[in-house]
Amino acid sequence: MIGENLTQDDTKTCIIAALQAYNQKVIEFNLEDNFALIKIDNSIFADGITSKKPVCLPLGGSLAGMMETFMGGSFEPKEIECKACGGQYCVFEIKRKS
Repeated sequence: MIGENLTQDDTKTCIIAALQAYNQKVIEFNLEDNFALIKIDNSIFADGITSKKPVCLPLGGSLAGMMETFMGGSFEPKEIECKACGGQYCVFEIKRKS
């Protein structure tokens, strides 16, 4: 498996690098074995739009997919704050599925 030997720090580094490649600025990234909280500025989905509902689910899915690749298992993303909805940042909780 691709990520079976990656430490949490290596996993964070890889995810941050992938986001930065698309000009996504990571403001905060807390990572544990079963959970991540990721705060992003400049989401390509929320930039310049207004919405009543969070719009960055594709980004959340990408984050969960990277965690699955690097950490193994299945993860589920949830956007708990969205810049398009008036939030300061787009914030994701990503939890390992039981």
